[in-house]
Amino acid sequence: LKKRFDNIYLFSPTARSDKKMASLVEELEPEGKFFDIFNHENSNEVIENIKQYHEEHPNGNCMIIMDDCMTDLPKSFERTGQLNRFITQARHYRCWLVFLTQRYIGLNRLIRSQADLISYFKTDNTRELKALIDDVNIDKDVLQALYEYATEQPNDFLHINLLNRTFYKKFDPIIVV
Repeated sequence: LKKRFDNIYLFSPTARSDKKMASLVEELEPEGKFFDIFNHENSNEVIENIKQYHEEHPNGNCMIIMDDCMTDLPKSFERTGQLNRFITQARHYRCWLVFLTQRYIGLNRLIRSQADLISYFKTDNTRELKALIDDVNIDKDVLQALYEYATEQPNDFLHINLLNRTFYKKFDPIIVV
């Protein structure tokens, strides 16, 4: 990540106990860029730091990773919150936002509407899949077929690039005819 992003922040109440995240936590914590609590104060501090960083380094790339923070994120389109405003403006600060969550429909529609990329694992929850189909806005049967193909095996997932409407099984392109 450090090769592509100059400034990375991680919010995660579970990262300390996750072996896959250990090296990232170890790298970010001494720099004050790891938070195990996502709250108004921490998020505002990070947003202000990114805005200031962008003023000083207009070509620098930043990333905020929010892992298992769904219950702490804004539940609606409340545009009064600084986080929701930042979600819609992050591109202007060359900031990538990554939301890692177990429930797609748990993310508010503002976050979902701003997504460029979605990696979607197999689910038995039909409401979750319906929300994805509605959000991606392509033919329901086509997306259903892509989803079923891309998630056939354990740990497989459907990766969707919403900018150019391309689809992947894991990160292997799927040719849609």
